[in-house]
Amino acid sequence: MIRKYLNEIIDIAKSGDSTELSYYSSLENLIKEYAKTKNLEITVITIPKKTEVGYPDFKILSGVSKFIGCIEAKSTIYENLDSIVGTEQLKKYKTTFPNLILTNFYEFRLYRNGTQICKTQITFPPLDIQTPAALRKEKEFCNLLDRFLDFSIPKITTSEKLAEELAKRTKFLKEDIMKVDEIKNNNNIKGFYNAFKEYLVPDLDNEQFADLLSQTITYSLFASRTRIKDRESDKFSRKVAYENIPHRTLRDIFRYISQEK
Repeated sequence: MIRKYLNEIIDIAKSGDSTELSYYSSLENLIKEYAKTKNLEITVITIPKKTEVGYPDFKILSGVSKFIGCIEAKSTIYENLDSIVGTEQLKKYKTTFPNLILTNFYEFRLYRNGTQICKTQITFPPLDIQTPAALRKEKEFCNLLDRFLDFSIPKITTSEKLAEELAKRTKFLKEDIMKVDEIKNNNNIKGFYNAFKEYLVPDLDNEQFADLLSQTITYSLFASRTRIKDRESDKFSRKVAYENIPHRTLRDIFRYISQEK
């Protein structure tokens, strides 16, 4: 199974015309086949919908809805993962997703709550596409997959932990809003900026606005979620969130995100 996967990615590399996406189906099949050997029923979603911090390339679920973890694949089999670890994108992923694999398709690093807990390489780098790759450290790789697939998100049981998780998402959302060039001239949020400035903070600057807007959106989503009886994650869409926000003003602010007309 693992040797088959390794031969597949080498064959793809030999084509000379591959991109990151070229290797996705091979990795997806490997994860699914390995899960079967453990009698695990999983769903692998490739290129899932973006969250407030984006989304890694693969989302792994137990059954059809229970979150297991994410896999971020970079970029080709020649990518050095050391150059990826310090990027802002990966920092956000490690903070947001408690069970995360980073891979270049032959080296795999597993992060648990932001900390690397194990890593392994299933062949020797750099890969020579002219000769067969030697499979190595198969047991270590299987152990890594076992630990990844065995994960489940612990329930939030205290108000302090809930506040901490909400604060993380608010921070990331604020950073993304701040990246919008000339907030005051952006058509998507210009109206909100002007309203906040007129009714709340006359000398409002971009950073203050981004902070206010991110907190408002986070609270709106939280308030909406608490009103939904069916708490399954796949039932909570932007449209459902919009319809369940309890305050009219908050719904108006959330309207452009939910794409309600």
